Amino acid sequence: MKKPPRQQVVAAAAPMPEAPLLQTERLTLRAMRPEDLSVLQELWCDPVVYKFITGRASLPEETWSAILRHAGQWHLLGYGYWVAVEKASGATIGQMGYGDFKRAITPSLQGKPELGWALFPAHHNKGYGLESTTAIQAWGDQNLAADFTSCIIAPENLASLKLAGKLGFRLVTATIYNDNGTLVYERQRFAT
Repeated sequence: MKKPPRQQVVAAAAPMPEAPLLQTERLTLRAMRPEDLSVLQELWCDPVVYKFITGRASLPEETWSAILRHAGQWHLLGYGYWVAVEKASGATIGQMGYGDFKRAITPSLQGKPELGWALFPAHHNKGYGLESTTAIQAWGDQNLAADFTSCIIAPENLASLKLAGKLGFRLVTATIYNDNGTLVYERQRFAT
């Protein structure tokens, strides 16, 4: 009996022990820590946040698993998610970064790290989404091996559609993911 082929890891950067520290004018983007569980649980239980992403509040064990997954991606893939902290107040405003979630979606996102973002509603409309993801994309353009990155967005999520456009993503197709309409976007890495 033939062994199945080994699945290759594509679009990796050099593995890292954790997310590198990124600074913007108003934000610090840092690695996730165990003590982030309570604030990230609060984030993922906010209906405005989960409405277009998961459609339901996350259980504490799901939030903890996500923290572990994001930290593990840095070790295995050389990219992952950051926690965004407002410099002026020290408040956690959200999380964002790249992931490889092995989604069962057509078209495949394989080889195109997926950019995602989630911010507390109190920090919407302040430009933090653009500020943080622009810094992440600049890091990605320098460090990712992929020529393209991707993102998926619910068609009703007008704020994220607007942000994706500002970030240079272009619509690839409309598809279905987890029984919901989803838009697939991609962005070509800038030559560095």
